Amino acid sequence: MLLTWWLSLAIIHTVVSTPLVKAPSGTFQGTTLISKSGRAYSAFLGIPYAKPPVEDLRFRPPVPATALDGVYDATEFKPICIQVNIVPVGHDFGPGEEDCLYLNIYAPESAVSNKEEQKKVFVFIYGGGNCNGFTNIYIPGQLVTEQDIIVVTISYRLGYLGFLSTLTPSCEGNFGLKDQLLAISWVKENILAFGGDPNDITVGGESAGAIDISFLSLVPDSKNLFTKAFPMSGLSSVKHPAVVRNPLPTFVQTAQKAGCLGEGQDELDSDDDLDEIVDCLRKVPASTFGMDFGFKIPDLGPVEYGSLFPKPIEELFNDESYLDSIKFFDRDYLISFVYNEGDFFNIIKQEAEALLSEEQRKAFPPNAWTLGIMTQFVNSAFGPVSDKVIEKVMEYYNKNYEINPLADFAADALFHIPTIDWANTATRGFSIEKSKVHMLRFVHWPMFMAGPYKGMVHGTDLLYLFDTEPEFINKIINLHVNGSLWGEEDDYLKQKYISIAADFIKTGNPGISLGSALPVGWPAYDEHEGHYLQFGLRLEVKTQFKPERVRLWSTQIPEWIDTFPLEQPDHSEL
Repeated sequence: MLLTWWLSLAIIHTVVSTPLVKAPSGTFQGTTLISKSGRAYSAFLGIPYAKPPVEDLRFRPPVPATALDGVYDATEFKPICIQVNIVPVGHDFGPGEEDCLYLNIYAPESAVSNKEEQKKVFVFIYGGGNCNGFTNIYIPGQLVTEQDIIVVTISYRLGYLGFLSTLTPSCEGNFGLKDQLLAISWVKENILAFGGDPNDITVGGESAGAIDISFLSLVPDSKNLFTKAFPMSGLSSVKHPAVVRNPLPTFVQTAQKAGCLGEGQDELDSDDDLDEIVDCLRKVPASTFGMDFGFKIPDLGPVEYGSLFPKPIEELFNDESYLDSIKFFDRDYLISFVYNEGDFFNIIKQEAEALLSEEQRKAFPPNAWTLGIMTQFVNSAFGPVSDKVIEKVMEYYNKNYEINPLADFAADALFHIPTIDWANTATRGFSIEKSKVHMLRFVHWPMFMAGPYKGMVHGTDLLYLFDTEPEFINKIINLHVNGSLWGEEDDYLKQKYISIAADFIKTGNPGISLGSALPVGWPAYDEHEGHYLQFGLRLEVKTQFKPERVRLWSTQIPEWIDTFPLEQPDHSEL
């Protein structure tokens, strides 16, 4: 029923069954879909790549699925993973289930019927802060049928079940990242049977999915899994707020909420205590970890611990011999971000305030939300800082902004500065001729953004890559999108954006199809010139994105930290 609802929404419908595909992992019966433009393509939905991570497999790395007997019905989506939603959502996909490690394959009809010409493969990882997200809305009909590539969308564990950590073997964390690696490994081992090239896989993702890709690019296990990466609106940088430095407070709160640790019992005496608590957490209902867990943004995400990260991320970034050994510099990278990356924090603020009583709203100081966000992200990047430093940061953004102070700050802290930092690392010492990184900023102002949030807001670029109905975004977070205002300009940009993505997936060069529309060419990014493509109805190659913001974060804020140090408690005896 869920599949029928979504396919109807996307104006896609099933016509006939596809031929069987016999792969190393099993024999799969898919279905044929029709894109919005009327072209047929094959879809294989809900394929298991791992054993269900339930009971004793909860809070453990994923275990590869065993080979399937008989013919597997791959004609419907499987349930989404358990979600942690901070604000109410309007979709009816449900809260999710723990048994959710499945992937979906979309292929041109010729790929399945004629495997001699192997198609390039694009594996997409959804975003959602590593707390929510699902594959069901990312239907790549136009991308598959017009560009002749195979697209795979994967599910991975989210929130508490995907990223809870004790920084010990009891519950090392990063389970969601390991799910992603196993899914890509499954694709590499099986995609030839679907007509894909297992030796030329591009991984892409948006927001948290993009940040996760940049982590995957740094880990030893990804060495031979993919050749290109297409992160959209997110990169890890050296010191990124997405990295959880101290996961134990969240673990303790989770254990208390689940009844596996007494209220007020914050001290954990030994690893044996942790083992017992984790074992208890494996026995509580999966729904305990879902969207009713509490009205609070959980501190969940990747941790610098365990088999994925042999050293702290900062050391990995600065170890060129290590990066060479995992083929980091051999990959091609297409980095994209959008005009209005940070306004979704204002959107979340509005959604959250709507849930409060009038008395509660009056009790909040006017700048409490902005102050809290700034404090959290500055502390994540630099360690604890004084209130005076936060005051100086807020003063800067109140006087210097493109969208509004909070949107600009959040965009810089989460997206702009980490993106520049990461791109400089990936091209360090390389000339433009040798660089394998291209950068793009999507600056279109869509008419369908009819509410208070203008320009390309974080996540809206996905409407130009997938066949998602614009107004569906409002069911996830209310951007006040009016889908009836999607127009010819948007159709034109979607064709261009899909062509850029497909050129990159096929060749590593995203600018091939731009041709005469960009007579000066699209130079690769390097740390000295910093070329990037400003993409919209008008194409323009620019250099050095917001250098004054880079100086703020690299030089000015550290100077403020030195000038206004955090006062340490005085422990001297009287």
